[in-house]
Amino acid sequence: MVCHQSTASKARHATSLSYLPSLYLSLSVRYLGATIDGYLAFSNHITNFTRSSYFHLRRLKAIRKSVSISVFTSIVHAFVCFRIDYCNSLLIDLHKVRLSLIQTVINASARLIARLPSFSLISSFMTQTLHWLPFTTRIEFKVLFLVLKSQLCSVPKYIYDHIRPPYICFLSLLAPRFPTP
Repeated sequence: MVCHQSTASKARHATSLSYLPSLYLSLSVRYLGATIDGYLAFSNHITNFTRSSYFHLRRLKAIRKSVSISVFTSIVHAFVCFRIDYCNSLLIDLHKVRLSLIQTVINASARLIARLPSFSLISSFMTQTLHWLPFTTRIEFKVLFLVLKSQLCSVPKYIYDHIRPPYICFLSLLAPRFPTP
């Protein structure tokens, strides 16, 4: 059960929950790889993601000189960029300050591929050579592409039922509702 921090602290000190011994109040819940907190700020999710991504980047730095650039680009894309794209549509409405941590992971990945120093400018290399979008643009592109695919009826039905134009819903009201004899 997810709750706010003040509620969790009150519940821990309360003795009225003794009849529910299996109830555990948590400040965040991990579900399908995303850590969700009571405020939907995703601060734990972003912190965990950033920490694990930098761990993988440090490990990948050791093999950088042993493989070709194209192979290394594929490996970095598999370990880091795939994780960036997973569940990122949950972060669409967050402040850019929170999302800047994920953007630093993308920048560090591009610097590792390009073999550039830590404080060099990387945005042109990311867009022109790697064809990577900035993180906020990546999220918007993913959501808009999903909406486009749903408009073209090329998504699963459970997505199509939730993303369709309102005029389709009203067309069913115009159909005759008389039983056939």
